[in-house]
Amino acid sequence: MRQIGLQNATVWTGGETATLNNAVSVTGATPLLLSVTPSSAPQGYSSGPLVPSGPPPQVLITANAYMNFQPGQVSATFDGNIASPVVTVIDAQHVSIPISISN
Repeated sequence: MRQIGLQNATVWTGGETATLNNAVSVTGATPLLLSVTPSSAPQGYSSGPLVPSGPPPQVLITANAYMNFQPGQVSATFDGNIASPVVTVIDAQHVSIPISISN
């Protein structure tokens, strides 16, 4: 893996060599959350079991390819008196979280 920061570029042709110092900037890959589904719920909401006409069973959070969720190493918090006691890792870019929203 290349170090983050400015890197030199060197080109060789025949017996000649040319270098440009600090020619390329390598940036870090930034993990980002892309979506939370559902993105809204009323006060007093608690996600429940899968019922066709009921509330969504979990909140699904999707991240970009630079995220690497690992079972047992993920926790989540929400603002606004929302409890999220358990996080289930689906794969490296998805987690599922049951939530309860206080009144």
